Amino acid sequence: MKKVYYSLSFEQSSPVRIGNGRHEESDSDLMLDGRGLPFIPGTSLAGIIRHQALSMGMSQETENRLFGTVLPSLKPGGDPIIEKSAVIFGDAVLDKTITKDDIVFGRRDGVGLNDWGTAKKTSKFDFQIAESGCSFYSIIEWTGNDEQYDTEIDGIIEPILKHYVADGIMVGARTSRGYGEFKLSVKRRLFDFPKDLNDWINAFNPYDRESFKDSFELTGELKGLDTVLEIKFRATSQYSVRVNTARTELAEDGSVPDSVPMENHKGNPVVPGTAWAGAFRHHMRALLRDTGISEDSDEMLKVDELFGIAPGSGSIGKSKLGFSETELLIKDKAAQKSSVMRTAIDRFTAAPSNTALFTNMVYSGGEGTLKITYRKNSIDYRYLELLAACICDLHLGLITLGGEASVGRGTMQVISVKANGNDKTEGMKSTIDKGGALNWLKEDDKNE
Repeated sequence: MKKVYYSLSFEQSSPVRIGNGRHEESDSDLMLDGRGLPFIPGTSLAGIIRHQALSMGMSQETENRLFGTVLPSLKPGGDPIIEKSAVIFGDAVLDKTITKDDIVFGRRDGVGLNDWGTAKKTSKFDFQIAESGCSFYSIIEWTGNDEQYDTEIDGIIEPILKHYVADGIMVGARTSRGYGEFKLSVKRRLFDFPKDLNDWINAFNPYDRESFKDSFELTGELKGLDTVLEIKFRATSQYSVRVNTARTELAEDGSVPDSVPMENHKGNPVVPGTAWAGAFRHHMRALLRDTGISEDSDEMLKVDELFGIAPGSGSIGKSKLGFSETELLIKDKAAQKSSVMRTAIDRFTAAPSNTALFTNMVYSGGEGTLKITYRKNSIDYRYLELLAACICDLHLGLITLGGEASVGRGTMQVISVKANGNDKTEGMKSTIDKGGALNWLKEDDKNE
């Protein structure tokens, strides 16, 4: 018999959103442990690994053994038979030295927008998030014989973990919008019984990181299941993805602005994945409308499907396109923040209107990277062309981010585009400059 232990360290890269089902502090409160700190439930990790294993063609028999199953009773009216899983997933928790002061708790606001960029009625909501520069720690334990080791560890569990070491892992809610992104490092300890029985009993504690000090560390290895677009861009105008104006900050002159931009726990400006997704979906629908396609057409409904909106019902499901959260920096430093005062002008007298003076905090400059992810062969060619057109139009300033686009804010310029590491910038620029076909994403998909 063998036992394999994996020590997993999660380094948080974006806000985590794992709800506890309550709405006392917000419309969706954060799940916390007994210390009041965020954690990643073992059930979430099990679900992620199981989903990836199924996409790799895991058999029903192997699935039942690895993750457990419930079988019907052998006799009428009897209790069902519960088969225990061969893999145990522990919660990923913060170190005991971490306190609430080390975590930045916050709220994010969400609102549904129509195709003209205005808010839909009854579609405003908020939710709690947690940001941290700390590392979460978890254990995975597997038990089986030599034959099962070859099938389940070498064939399934370890390749999946290596993929996440290479590409990162997304945990919690709204991962397709950039939440819950973690960098992962994994170490392994293998015990072969009865030879290693004494070491296992007397000298090993899986929850003590020292037990993995000299153990084997997994190296990253991509499975190639997804296409990952990396779009590096620079801001060419002032911009601000605004947050709830009830939570503001003091400006340098001591005044309180009417709105402030969204920032991460380091105080740098961010564009959340929800803003990116909204901008791309809005633009795709606008492009279709410009070609004479009606609002209730199948083409429009398929665009909604790409973004996780079920046709007809409007309910939210899993998006086929994943959008990352983007931090904007100037040579590793935060973009420049300033205060802008505006007022409405009376069209007849050219004088300022009463009660129309307001102040916004905005950012200028900075560069960032947007990652768009989709499962290979999951998107029809025509909609890859629409995605390619959106990237071109982002470069041309026709897709804007944040508020006040009508006064020139929120424009970006694309510096480079890569698809799974392959540079596609020239393909994009050729399409823009020469009016070429929008097939440079499709070509990349064929080459991978």
